[in-house]
Amino acid sequence: MAATTAGIASQDGGDISIRGARQSGTVYYIDGVRVTNAALIPQSEISQLQVITGGIEAKYGDVTGGLISLTTKGPSQNYSAGFEVETSELTDAYGYNLLSANLSGPLLKREDGRSIIGFRFSGQFLQIADNSPSAVGVYRASEEDIAALEADPLYFIGTTQRPSVEEFKNGQLLDARPNTQNTNIDLTGKIDALITDNIDVTFSGSFYDRSDFFSPDAEWSMFNWQNNPEFKRNGYRGSFRIRHKIGQQANDPSLTEEEKAELGKSTFRNLSYAIQVGIENDKTGREDIRFEDRFFEYGYYGNQVRSWQAVESAISDTAAWDGEQIQVFNQFFAHQGSRELVEEFIPGTINPVLSSFNTINGLPETEFRSSFSNLYSNVGREYNSFRISEQDVYNGNVTVSFDLTPGGSEKGRHNIQLGLAVEQRVNRAYSIAPVGLWTAARINANNHISGVNTDIVIGSFESSEIPGGLDTTFLQYQNGIEVNDDSKFFQSVRTLLNNTALEEYVNVDGIDPSLLSLGMFSARELNDERIVGYYGYDYTGEKLTGDITFEDFFTSRGADGRRDFKIGANKPIYGSAYIQDKFAYKDIIFKIGLRMDYFDANTKVLRDNYSLYDIKTKDDFFPNGGGPSSVPGDAKVYVAGEGSDDVIAYRDGDTWLQPNGTATSPALLFESAVTPAYVAGENLVEIREDGFDVDGSFEDYSPQINWMPRLAFSFPISDEAGFFAHYDVLYQRPTSNNIQTALNYFNLGAGDLINNPNLRPVRTVDYEVGYKQKLTNSSAMTLSAYYREQRDMIQRRVFSNIPSPIFQYETYDNLDFGTVKGFSFTYDRRRVGNIKLTATYTLQFADGSGSDANSSGGLNTRGPIRNLIPLSYDERHRITSTIDYRYGSGKKYDGPRIGGVDIFANTGLNFIVNAVSGRPYTKRRTVQQFGGVGFEGAINGARLPWNATIDARLDKSFNLNTGGEGGRPLYFNVYLRVQNLLDTKNVYGVYSATGSEEDDGYLISSFGQDRLSQVSANGQSEEVFLAQYNYRLLQPGFYSLARRIYLGATVNF
Repeated sequence: MAATTAGIASQDGGDISIRGARQSGTVYYIDGVRVTNAALIPQSEISQLQVITGGIEAKYGDVTGGLISLTTKGPSQNYSAGFEVETSELTDAYGYNLLSANLSGPLLKREDGRSIIGFRFSGQFLQIADNSPSAVGVYRASEEDIAALEADPLYFIGTTQRPSVEEFKNGQLLDARPNTQNTNIDLTGKIDALITDNIDVTFSGSFYDRSDFFSPDAEWSMFNWQNNPEFKRNGYRGSFRIRHKIGQQANDPSLTEEEKAELGKSTFRNLSYAIQVGIENDKTGREDIRFEDRFFEYGYYGNQVRSWQAVESAISDTAAWDGEQIQVFNQFFAHQGSRELVEEFIPGTINPVLSSFNTINGLPETEFRSSFSNLYSNVGREYNSFRISEQDVYNGNVTVSFDLTPGGSEKGRHNIQLGLAVEQRVNRAYSIAPVGLWTAARINANNHISGVNTDIVIGSFESSEIPGGLDTTFLQYQNGIEVNDDSKFFQSVRTLLNNTALEEYVNVDGIDPSLLSLGMFSARELNDERIVGYYGYDYTGEKLTGDITFEDFFTSRGADGRRDFKIGANKPIYGSAYIQDKFAYKDIIFKIGLRMDYFDANTKVLRDNYSLYDIKTKDDFFPNGGGPSSVPGDAKVYVAGEGSDDVIAYRDGDTWLQPNGTATSPALLFESAVTPAYVAGENLVEIREDGFDVDGSFEDYSPQINWMPRLAFSFPISDEAGFFAHYDVLYQRPTSNNIQTALNYFNLGAGDLINNPNLRPVRTVDYEVGYKQKLTNSSAMTLSAYYREQRDMIQRRVFSNIPSPIFQYETYDNLDFGTVKGFSFTYDRRRVGNIKLTATYTLQFADGSGSDANSSGGLNTRGPIRNLIPLSYDERHRITSTIDYRYGSGKKYDGPRIGGVDIFANTGLNFIVNAVSGRPYTKRRTVQQFGGVGFEGAINGARLPWNATIDARLDKSFNLNTGGEGGRPLYFNVYLRVQNLLDTKNVYGVYSATGSEEDDGYLISSFGQDRLSQVSANGQSEEVFLAQYNYRLLQPGFYSLARRIYLGATVNF
């Protein structure tokens, strides 16, 4: 519904961009409360929807695009109920089924019949077999073919084994994606209570539960769709509001004429206030449905039998060796360790498909895990990701409004609105790549065994490694032990295995995965493998409570004395205050407001983006004065090498300076790694070591206070025309890429991409002028022109010349900027006769340095992009129209009759028409598989073709009287609803090197021909390769959604 508004860009009901802003700039309100999840209420419970694209009042903040405000339906004066059913089971292949119901009425009434306490409850169940159906279909292997491949996953080319999927060429073109079922349950409730004539309270809330099966990527889709992972989401929202009108109100119908006259003389009137508090909880989860949270099943393929055999080896330093030394020929040998022997592999039953692959050391051969080197994943693939997250939002706001009428004159009336709001979010997340647990187990099970203990002889053995030394007998020593303080798994696994001695090797691949748990590892062991990420949870995924500081990560230890690397939840704080005055001066109506937003990320940030450790300033380095006077005293100092006093560079913020103070490029300063003059010098304690100085590297986030003036005015030009304009300054908190934990810094490596907790709010300055004109008594038009400046938007940034071992890393910063220029036209025609019509046209130029936070990835190694280019969601022309043709009933019916029957009474046909010019994309110069590299022209210099869709709804309403005279009537509405009526295959994407939605150009290129030659040289089938490649070329995301047809009915009584 919102997408038909002028200035809004959206495709197939997806994310909304308002007047050239990023999609994240669109915010949602439900019953006056800003919510983080717009899908909290079913559509049937929406009483009013308001789309605000400009002229945003001071009471709204934390927004840079526009807002969509939803008001839910309230209780009815009399008992009522209704339900709706809708399905596409009979009309298309996409399995849409909806069932909703509602109940409303009074709980307590006055003697005059007026409701004092009323309620409304509703529920909705929605299930869709494919909620994103492709207009061109999808290729999938059949269940029978997958079963055959699972039973026989390998075949031979001569003596070489290959995956059987490389013989598959029987892809089936399906209308709907299999195993992508989406299920939603929504419950809402509202209770209104009228305490007195001037005081009312409202309790409202909702609950939702979602389940969505999805295909992770194109490689997965052909042979693993039966194992599609599941995304789960559930949560609730609740709010309480009290409103109090103080004193007499001008709109009180009970006032007498004398009371109204007396009130009109008052300078201060219509005082009211409202207090509202709310809570919102949102939980998400993502997992492989076969293994869920049984993490050790993900990477388990069977029992790989292993043993360890004592072996002799040459002694490198006979003087230091204090054990037996046996000379063989001219070399001394002794028992110094053991050799691992890989023996029988016993396939497991947890993932029997991967277990049946040929194995090396108990692991499936990697080349068998895909067809033709990652064209498609082989059968049996596991989804190597488990993630949970939770967000709690606590908010409260107070609003006050009153009228000031100096001298009691209505002409000088000022409507004053004041407000205060505060919000606290609590964000938690935990993720693990569970396949890596088996690698971590193998590494840590015997990592404490180091060499041998020559003080303890446990036997002897015959030589096995020395040529010609087979008859030599060596003493066998007990294995040596060297324990790391943070190691735990080696003890846990031996306790599990009947207290196996620490000196004995253990084979973790022989352990039943159900016996293993994350708690058997220490936090250090899992963190070092980089397979877990967390905040608000501990390293095993258990929720943390209490006040956990940033410093606790570096200092906290568990009951066993090991570091537990605790990370608290992310808890940003937001607050706001505003004042607005609405008044008239002569014929001009003004709205003047001022809003203040406060944002505190409530976390630690790097003191210096160029170093984890504190670097000396020029004043520190030259305490008695020195260095060029043109270099600021707080500039950082870089020297020729560790311990050197030879200054080779300074850095003032992002500006690099030569030793003489002249600005230059850092590439001219450093031949290799940079060497800062650290404050700690030789006593530097690095971040992965105990005793790390947190305060030397990190500081508190500086809270941001932003002031936002708002000005809007309008005035009549004539009785039938008016002019309006506004000026808005808007700010919005960072919406992504701003949660960075101590663990992320702890594991920071060369070239890593990390979030930036020091992001500032983004800023928009919005201007609009417009003109409204009455055309007839039933129609009007609105013309407007708008201009926006967008600043401090989030974009990726590369930091180079970082000290070893980082050298370079990438993060996010407030770098992007943009301008939007637009013109919109809206025509409204109220219903006259049978027709009601709304039409809009938007002409827009949305340009900027980046379309989203990651659009500069790979392009910014030489610095941020500073040119304006068309944004990826720029739609130069958008035309929308809503046409409703409807017949009345009784005397108002003017349609055809058959046998005296008004066959189309209360029947209507509604069309929503959209026509949009193509969005921009970047043409690539050189063909690559499913893409391209290099630039053919400018970034986003090419355009997709126009696209158009028509949605339609045909419905008929009728009543049935039940129970005779005085009985309650039943109100029916039956309808046929069609999306994409003409089944148009609109093009939303193309292959960047060819500009075609069907062909990437790879197969006919020299690269593709070389690939085909390689396939033939390997003995693989060119025919199968071409078939599978063409399956992959069909990209459903390049097209609009297919036609969907729904049959439905609503009943109210």
